[in-house]
Amino acid sequence: MIRHILFPWMDPYLAALLAYPVGWGLALIHYIAELPLLVLDCLGMPEFFGYLQARFKKDARPLLARECAEATPIFSGLVSLQKIRIDEDSRVGTHNGKYAYVSYYCINCLGRLSIPVLMHEIVHVLQFEQAGSSYLFRNLMAHLSKAKYNYGGVKRLRQLLKNPRKLHLLNYEQRADIVSDYYLLLDGMRPEWGSATKEDLPVYREAILELFGKPG
Repeated sequence: MIRHILFPWMDPYLAALLAYPVGWGLALIHYIAELPLLVLDCLGMPEFFGYLQARFKKDARPLLARECAEATPIFSGLVSLQKIRIDEDSRVGTHNGKYAYVSYYCINCLGRLSIPVLMHEIVHVLQFEQAGSSYLFRNLMAHLSKAKYNYGGVKRLRQLLKNPRKLHLLNYEQRADIVSDYYLLLDGMRPEWGSATKEDLPVYREAILELFGKPG
């Protein structure tokens, strides 16, 4: 919270916004709106919410061995995979299985998620670990943006990687879809956005490392 108040430019997302004149207004909105969430973090809101989920979502399961194996190359050393729980019978907010969402360490969905979708949701857990409850507001802002999930495909990633700081202008849903598209490409499938192929996997890998850091 002290960093957020006194040194907002130390957050890569806010720093990217502050680096460009058009982003100052959005950065100010984030600065003001995220402060109460960080205060609640200091008061133990994530821990309290985790207690409630453990109490009322007793059927939520940990990641399966295969899921952990798939997640490890990207997320090991970055996110606490052992803390993640998946509630596959969540009927609140999933719109009959159309959507999945993350509430701190719990992934809420209806039915088994595909590996690419699961990795998208694990990104949101990582965002919570890196930014605290601010991830809630940042994901809300992503859904309100014109782009939403569309990060522009591999063509735009190549452009952004010429100045990696600009990658941090991507919203939190775009970042998660970069990861899910990476896993689609690994499986030999078409990405959700753009027309990348397996040959473009190094581009995605470089973007992911820039956005989230190197795995342990």
